[in-house]
Amino acid sequence: MGNLLIALLLAISCVAAQPEKFLGWWILHSENAGVSAMHIQLMPNNNKAVWFDSTSNGLSEIRNNPPLCRPRVGGRANDPPEDCTAHAVEYDIETARVRPLKLETSPWCSSGGLTKNGDLISTGGDKDGLKSIRILKPCEGCEFQERPRGLFNNRWYATQTALEDGTLVVLGGRGAFNYEILPPEHDIGFATRPMELPLLEDTYDDRGREDNLYPFVNLLPDGNLFVFANFKSIVLNPLTGEIVRRLPDLPGGSRNYPPSAMSALLPIDLRDVEDGAIPEVEVIVCGGNSKESYIYSDLQQPKRTFLPAATDCGRLKITGDEKEWDKEDMPTPRVMGDMLLLPTGEI
Repeated sequence: MGNLLIALLLAISCVAAQPEKFLGWWILHSENAGVSAMHIQLMPNNNKAVWFDSTSNGLSEIRNNPPLCRPRVGGRANDPPEDCTAHAVEYDIETARVRPLKLETSPWCSSGGLTKNGDLISTGGDKDGLKSIRILKPCEGCEFQERPRGLFNNRWYATQTALEDGTLVVLGGRGAFNYEILPPEHDIGFATRPMELPLLEDTYDDRGREDNLYPFVNLLPDGNLFVFANFKSIVLNPLTGEIVRRLPDLPGGSRNYPPSAMSALLPIDLRDVEDGAIPEVEVIVCGGNSKESYIYSDLQQPKRTFLPAATDCGRLKITGDEKEWDKEDMPTPRVMGDMLLLPTGEI
């Protein structure tokens, strides 16, 4: 409490000294929420945030309630052999109340998102979570429902995206050259439909430890998907597997994990689009690194070397006839950054 009081007094003194620059202040909402937020999702209609972390990297800072223990995986050698801690929590953003959630399979580097009904669906992960499907409904006292072998393929570093009817597509992942479709009415017992995707095999680079992981995927206005992996991209009909269009390569290095760049669809202007016409769609990809950057920097190397990240941004009109990407440079190199569209249309 003393530290919080000091922080508030400092904030007040800043207001007095520079009132024109003061935009607010931070407060410590919770001393310890127990679990690191590797993945976080604000749930609809209940002011609760759900977040979770790996179950395979040792203990968390909060115990399961009701009590639940299992053999510890990972962590420190002097930790107890049983893991009785929680690896997922529900956090009340108004009261700071923390409720541990039961999580049985590891969601480390998984994918996920909300369905049209507001359910959180998490797919894949590592170790015992490679093929796992986890569903959490936004209701009082609900727990994750899990199906450890619900997916067709291992999905570690895969990308999950929603189609316009609520169907989910889980695409790629380590050693997976395909994607699978989850039906729009999501129940823990549903069956997925696998589809081959040669783009992922074409962009596989084991020397860079794959470089096509967490591919960039965007839903386009016509219902197709823009899919970008490593340095190649296509327009894909996800329901049939047809490659609608092959797009030009983006030179300058690798753009997906591990040398992760950032990507977004630019704002789409519908004002002058005639009824039934497809609006102009443009994508941007910024940053990244060389395809060998992960190998040089890997912890296993006797002398680690960190190669400089890319400074360039590539822009491409997916609906146009461009033969190459337009390039421009950022002021600084960027790798593993985040990209956010503002209401002004700026990024």
